Amino acid sequence: MTDINNIANEEYYTIRNSLDNIQQLSNFVNHCLNDPSLKLTLEDDTFNKLQKTENIALNLMNQWCIQNSPYKQDEYELVKSVALLNMKITMSEIELSVKCALLLDELCLKVFNNIFLHMDNFNENNLYLNNISLWLDTLAYFEHEHSSFTIVQQYFISLNRIISEFVMSGTYKNYLIKLTKTNVDNEISPKQLFYISSCSLSMGVHLYSQFDMEVVFNEKQFNLLIPSYREFIIESVKNIHQWSHNYLSCVTNILVLSTFSNCHSCTSNLIQFFQHDCAYFQALIDILHYEPIRENIVSSWSNMETILIDTIISFLMICIHGLNGDIICLLRKLSLPDICLPLIEAKFDRICITTYGILAEILTDDDLTKLVFGEHVCDVIFIFLQSAYQNSKQTYKGVPITMILKGLVSLSKNDLIQEIFSKSDEKLNLFLEMTDKYPVVYDILWAFSFNSIIKQKLKQNEIFIDKINKLRNTLNHDNVTRKMICGILWNLGYKDEDSNNGMRPIKFDIMISYSHQEKALCQSIHEQLLQRKFRVWIDYAEIYGNLMDSMAHGIETSNTILVCMSESYKRSNYCRAEAQYAFKKNLNIVPIVLQKHFKPDGWLGFLVGSLFHIDFTKYEFCRSFQMLLNELTHFTQPAIVINRELHESATIRVTIMKPSTSQTLALVDSRKEDGNGAKSIKNWTSKDVLEWCNEHKLTEFSHILNDCDGDSLYHLYEMCKSKNVEQTIALLQNEFQKVGQNLSLIDFARFLSLMAKLITEDEEIVNKNHNEKELTTRF
Repeated sequence: MTDINNIANEEYYTIRNSLDNIQQLSNFVNHCLNDPSLKLTLEDDTFNKLQKTENIALNLMNQWCIQNSPYKQDEYELVKSVALLNMKITMSEIELSVKCALLLDELCLKVFNNIFLHMDNFNENNLYLNNISLWLDTLAYFEHEHSSFTIVQQYFISLNRIISEFVMSGTYKNYLIKLTKTNVDNEISPKQLFYISSCSLSMGVHLYSQFDMEVVFNEKQFNLLIPSYREFIIESVKNIHQWSHNYLSCVTNILVLSTFSNCHSCTSNLIQFFQHDCAYFQALIDILHYEPIRENIVSSWSNMETILIDTIISFLMICIHGLNGDIICLLRKLSLPDICLPLIEAKFDRICITTYGILAEILTDDDLTKLVFGEHVCDVIFIFLQSAYQNSKQTYKGVPITMILKGLVSLSKNDLIQEIFSKSDEKLNLFLEMTDKYPVVYDILWAFSFNSIIKQKLKQNEIFIDKINKLRNTLNHDNVTRKMICGILWNLGYKDEDSNNGMRPIKFDIMISYSHQEKALCQSIHEQLLQRKFRVWIDYAEIYGNLMDSMAHGIETSNTILVCMSESYKRSNYCRAEAQYAFKKNLNIVPIVLQKHFKPDGWLGFLVGSLFHIDFTKYEFCRSFQMLLNELTHFTQPAIVINRELHESATIRVTIMKPSTSQTLALVDSRKEDGNGAKSIKNWTSKDVLEWCNEHKLTEFSHILNDCDGDSLYHLYEMCKSKNVEQTIALLQNEFQKVGQNLSLIDFARFLSLMAKLITEDEEIVNKNHNEKELTTRF
């Protein structure tokens, strides 16, 4: 380092001895900066002169840090102009070799190493730090734009080893805490800006580039910063209208670091920290919704507004792909679809493309039906896909084809999108062509095969049918691609027909259909059913049966299907095939909600829309399960004796055996006898009440009476007979709405009539028991 400092001293005094020299250099740089058609090659004079000017600017910065030089305006302006010119060159179409030769030399690394080493020499408000920050920001932009090139990777590994120590330092954290407690209209010091804005940007971009992970990143220390980042973002958004440019830079680059850290292989679990953080997501959405920021989006990753929106959109996409369906339901609740729609017209391509990807994930089927641009969405995303597929790098505008395919996997589940794609042979043929290189396309084709027109086109394509049949026979049974292929063939009608034409004997009462993501909760339901003497069939292995045939067998031998609804269930081609086949076979359908805020629509809404939904997210498990039992009693009763045979190849489902006639006759009706004759209504248990409701088809009342015994039922009837009928009906209506039901006047009248008859019978039972007791006493 001594050598560079000696050289810098010599250079510095040579420059300072000629003030005209500095002014001439500034004029030259500004001329290049203002030249809209600037072109550079390694051989021309402009390049050579610029290279010398770069070295002079670097030497000036080095002198600032080692000598703590007093502020000189001409030096400040020269270095600032060079840094701005570097930004222009970074974003230009100039050849990469020229850019690297000009901007990525050893002197730059040595100078910044010196700057970090002597950072304590700079006081809090040293203006030179503004230019050092600007230069470091430009280097970060360069890495962001050209990170795929080896020469760039190697250079920034060295630089970011130094920067990582600053990001993980106590000084950095103290500045972050101070910024959180500072009013947004207060000045941010140059030194604080260097730490919080420039170092965060450089480290975040480097993590996004995913180089040298173990060396530059300390996961443990970084985890300690996450709560501080969260607090800063939430608090700062409250005064977004007062943000200065420097404050905007701090917010943006903290988000860059915290977001792109999720690209780091060791810290991908960090998004779990925000999984249920409604306040944090609301803050991000408020930023997206703020018009002055959206208005300043430009066509390149070169201003803070563009970087901020791009970073937030990227973070939301990371969360959608990395978390379960809860986050999708939460983002819908926070109105993200409406806020994202204007961003599909953004000038920066990646914002536009990523926004389309987010909309593909979070728009419901009903949303897509209401929006008039469904066909436009298909056309645009198809252009993205086709362009990326034809590109040697398999990217479109820097977005990898795998990300575009993820969006299409989600969109393909929508019936409207299937209908739009069914009109274009060109689009369908591209998907067929892509299957060899990208097997995930089979999942898209499986979803498309639910559409009758596409189904017919696929069946008529003999080459495709022959291809997937061969693949089915050669791939392992647990191969994911094979499962998709079996699903396609099933939808196309290539399956073993039921030999009994739907007349197989019922072996099970209930078949539970669920997505593997809800396995834990479904396992609890399964265990509770077994404890209550139901015969239950469930497969936890997530194997697609033998393949689709085992699913068919399970449905054909069951009476009732328990549909465990969630976002992942609705998006599963397998679950759709299963539920629709159960519907076709006329099974009783009992839908339950396993995910907060989830509302079934599209194909799932069609199947279960008019049925009573038991929501396991609204109540504690015990109460929800009791409601489920009440609903199941409409279709089945558990057998007293069980032979728990579990079908070995059953997939994602549970099943329960219906009792035989002899078993049913053996059951004792507890309302008829209590050991001393018929039982009075006041001695009924809650089970007796539910049996009475089900016998008399008072289905709606059974939902609110599941915890009521006979005495409670009697007092409810007395209340209903009171003079204030309107108030009683209003109170009952409120109870019905709590369980998702409505009380009709007809049902209320039937309840009163049946209760009057029951009370009359009850009085006769009481009198009979009393008479029998007296007669017994006499004798």
